[in-house]
Amino acid sequence: MKYICPQWNFVNNYPQASLGRVFVCWDSNVLQIQVIDQSDQFIHCEVQPKCGDPSFFATFLYGGNIFLNRQALWASLHHLSTTSPWIVLGDFNVIRFPREKVWGIVSWPSYMDEFNNYLYALQLDDLRYSGYFLTWANKQDPIHFVSTKLDRVLVNEHWMRVFNCSFAHFPTPGIFDHSPAITTILPGPRKSSKPFKFFDFLADHPQFITVVQKVWRRVVIENPMFSVCEKLKMLQGEFKLINTGDFSDVSARVVDTRQRLETLQHSMSSHNHVPSLISQERVVYKQLLTMLRAEESLARQKSRVQWLKLGDQCTSYFFKFVTNRRNRSKLTNLVLEDGSLTHDIEVIKSSFVTFYTDLLGTAHSDSYHGHSRIQ
Repeated sequence: MKYICPQWNFVNNYPQASLGRVFVCWDSNVLQIQVIDQSDQFIHCEVQPKCGDPSFFATFLYGGNIFLNRQALWASLHHLSTTSPWIVLGDFNVIRFPREKVWGIVSWPSYMDEFNNYLYALQLDDLRYSGYFLTWANKQDPIHFVSTKLDRVLVNEHWMRVFNCSFAHFPTPGIFDHSPAITTILPGPRKSSKPFKFFDFLADHPQFITVVQKVWRRVVIENPMFSVCEKLKMLQGEFKLINTGDFSDVSARVVDTRQRLETLQHSMSSHNHVPSLISQERVVYKQLLTMLRAEESLARQKSRVQWLKLGDQCTSYFFKFVTNRRNRSKLTNLVLEDGSLTHDIEVIKSSFVTFYTDLLGTAHSDSYHGHSRIQ
């Protein structure tokens, strides 16, 4: 490797594994890497890009073939768990779901469930990926052929928030039995105006009925369908004003209102419950309840989890679900018709337009002029 990449740095785990199971190499002109911990199954590093991007932690691993060895790996990962952006990638030597294996022995031992349980405890999930789904194959004849998904790129919630345009790609394996995992971190998308969304908590606002009645009484001289559409557009503007004025950045408002309530309650305790403080405490108490209900409603609606109906606030769970769904659903790369892979968002947009234009054709030039007769 020193002859292939003479300017690169290298580290391995030969001191812990006689065969050197994990190798990490990097271009020192692009990255600065500090090894924090290592064992016979992993090398854990802190990565600092020299371009000014945020630093993150990366764990490169090669899981043991024996279940008991992997249990030691899970315990080490639990010890390394961090609230900073964290990526864990490599050959885990275990699958998460039955669909991740074809042919071979069809069974589901208990340690398969334990892998998912550990990932849940560590709050790690698969980074969205494209390419080969089954990343390992034994290259045997059809009778003895086995293929599974042993290689993964896992990230925590903080990674998905900081590097929300990152993704993994598993290209064809070629002469190797594993598909390489190529992780790409793209710059964040340009900010654009968000489409209007009606959130359920708006219906509980005290001005909701009044606003709807005011808009609906306006006269729009057109056919009924056009009139309905125009009034709905007017309502969008009114609801945006309510949302901006009373519910924007609702989580920060919850924190601020809770702090004000705690301050008032401390003052009440110190001043023997003065009537004026009691009145203020009651007002802020009601404001906090309203903010908490709005926050939970927003999180539930965004997460699309309709089956969970618990009495207490499950906001943390819901927002994690939202982050994971965005991670899986975001489109950051596309294989073009010529087989090439592109990350350019403008090329992706034009490719979709071209595809559906060719599929559906162009707009018909004729138009129907019978509107006056219908009226």
